[in-house]
Amino acid sequence: MENETFLGAFTLVSGIFGCFTNWSVVLFSSSVPSLRSSFGVLSAHGSFATAIYCTIAVFWIAPLMLVDIDWLLKYSHYAGFVLYLCYDLATETHLLICLNRFCAVWYPHKYPVFFSTNSSFFLLAALWIFCVLISITVFPLSGCQMYYEKSLNTLVYTFTPECQKLTFVVDFQLHMIVVFVMIILNSLTFYQFRRQNKAVSVTLNHASSRRKAKSERNFLMQTFIQESGYTVALLSYFLLVTVIENELLRFIIILLPWYFVHAFEGMVTILCNPELKNICF
Repeated sequence: MENETFLGAFTLVSGIFGCFTNWSVVLFSSSVPSLRSSFGVLSAHGSFATAIYCTIAVFWIAPLMLVDIDWLLKYSHYAGFVLYLCYDLATETHLLICLNRFCAVWYPHKYPVFFSTNSSFFLLAALWIFCVLISITVFPLSGCQMYYEKSLNTLVYTFTPECQKLTFVVDFQLHMIVVFVMIILNSLTFYQFRRQNKAVSVTLNHASSRRKAKSERNFLMQTFIQESGYTVALLSYFLLVTVIENELLRFIIILLPWYFVHAFEGMVTILCNPELKNICF
């Protein structure tokens, strides 16, 4: 009972924090000049998916951990479906953000073509179609569900060999491929960014160049921190949990990628964008 209360409180607090930070990004990013761009649109969309995720954690999952509410438990597979969809949307949006920064640094002359505001909305529409199809394939069509298991105090996939295999491939392997691609893109982006900084000569526009470099550095830092968090979260959820015997520690590791990383994602966006930070705080 103590473990369940602790986990419920952990989920509730981190979820409330995530709701505040991510909804703040969604509501105020359009007021920030530097975020009125393709990068800003993608960042706001990632925060939107994460904000819904955290909202469900606060109003559905945390209550299940703290009190017995039969109808929330009975229909928890609906919450599981939306949580998975939002998680998928957030992850794939981060891939688009990595591509956005990669293109901005390596192909600045092509960037306005590949990542105009209109093209960003088109990419996000295609992303929604892809993620919805994946979620429908994993859950309704396959007969699998993600639901809240009271005895384990967490969301689990249906305990059948077919479902476990399918979700391992679609959830872990697919997302690890995405994370691996993001690591490569980020590494190449940082490499080119450092090369460009070293090549900048001292001119009359040096102050302007420094401001642009600082803004780009903040964007890259945001991308790097968030993608690093996703990598650690996925590895901890699928690998570390299998070798740790302490029950409370295992539950914390299970919860880490589902709530904690998402809760702090919005804060990273705010801290890496000074203008947005001034509005929110």
